[in-house]
Amino acid sequence: FTDKDAVIKTASSNMVTACFSSIEVLKMKKLVMMSILALFSATIGTAQAQFKIKSGQVLSSDDGKVYEGASPKEIENIMANAKRGGKSVGSNGANVFVVVGETITFVNTDDLKGKTTDEMKAIVGDAVVENVTGVEGLTLEEMEAISDETGIATENLEVIEQIAANLPEDMVEDMIAGIKEAVDAGLADEINTFISELSEDEIGLLQQFSSLEECQAAGASGCAELDAKMNEVDF
Repeated sequence: FTDKDAVIKTASSNMVTACFSSIEVLKMKKLVMMSILALFSATIGTAQAQFKIKSGQVLSSDDGKVYEGASPKEIENIMANAKRGGKSVGSNGANVFVVVGETITFVNTDDLKGKTTDEMKAIVGDAVVENVTGVEGLTLEEMEAISDETGIATENLEVIEQIAANLPEDMVEDMIAGIKEAVDAGLADEINTFISELSEDEIGLLQQFSSLEECQAAGASGCAELDAKMNEVDF
């Protein structure tokens, strides 16, 4: 088999995969610009019981271990706050964080010092795209180019990438043809609508399982309902 990341990245530049799911997230451009604002408004000092080891790292008082960006407890609090409608972008110690769905990305402020706004946007955006999709080397610029070419929203492409990363390579290749056919048929709007109407639970199922049978065999709930929902679409 060929390298999986390479297969997925090639699939992306060829109109990306089939439309299986969505995450309720802010637009990538908005997230990136918010993170830049957070950088300038951040107060580096914190009253939490942690100690910075070196730039970007923290020592947790809970278990005495060193972590990149934040301790597990802090990450849990950040994610819970984001789900409650709080900040999806902010600062934590010497890092800027961006929450997208169930993924949190940290960027060390040292990497942003002395950079122009466009350079900071690229650094943060690239880190988020790579972390969210799991595709090494995939950049925000490439995602935006794919979005412009296909008409599929950037945040939906990110989710599609996540789904593709969990599928066998032969399924990824089949999906390329499917998404290309749908886009060529002018169904980009329908794809975006379908993705945006999926629930987080449905998204989770699509990220874990590649078929109805696999989903049901694992004893997960909602498998049949999701399968029926997907069979109703015209792409």
